[in-house]
Amino acid sequence: MSVLKIDNLSEVMVVMALESESQGRIEKTISPIYTGVGKVNATFNLTKAIFSREEGYPKLVINIGTAGSHKFNKLALLNCRRFIQHDMDAVAFGYSQYQTPNEGFISLDNGLSITQIDTKVDKAMQEAVLYTGDSFVTNSELNFDAVDMEGYALAKVCYLMKIPFLSVKCVSDGAHDGASISWSETLDLCSQSLSRWLNSFLENILSKVL
Repeated sequence: MSVLKIDNLSEVMVVMALESESQGRIEKTISPIYTGVGKVNATFNLTKAIFSREEGYPKLVINIGTAGSHKFNKLALLNCRRFIQHDMDAVAFGYSQYQTPNEGFISLDNGLSITQIDTKVDKAMQEAVLYTGDSFVTNSELNFDAVDMEGYALAKVCYLMKIPFLSVKCVSDGAHDGASISWSETLDLCSQSLSRWLNSFLENILSKVL
């Protein structure tokens, strides 16, 4: 059963880091918000976009884009449910690894499951923990499900503003020493996959109210 009801496309906000992750495909369906790279840009530009909406808060924010992974195959689509800030390190102050001082949690768990919203979705899509930091990860020893540079920040904005948040990432690289080359080479294929998924997802949730 759906956890929310979407009446029209204007109630949905799609957010991505870079236009290059779309390759012009996503814009054919919906106008995304491009935040730029990194947690600060992601936080500022998503917050600005939400407060700039004449229609009020969106009913759903969808973050799509690319991610590196030490566990999943290249081009796999991942439904990210949990978010960790991997470059937050206040252990010297007595906090747990990844825990922000004066906050009682290490991870944000506000990522929606696609199956909660769209019962027609491909059940084969795997769920993942998304690790976010202001560095492009090239260390394969970290063993991250998925890693990006914006996801945690976007999830936290939605958590604090009580807006439902859905995150789907396409694995573009193995987050190893050749990650930057792999990322550039797979952008087009990732954009095709993300565009197909988003079109199908939006058609399915909107068809419920027609």
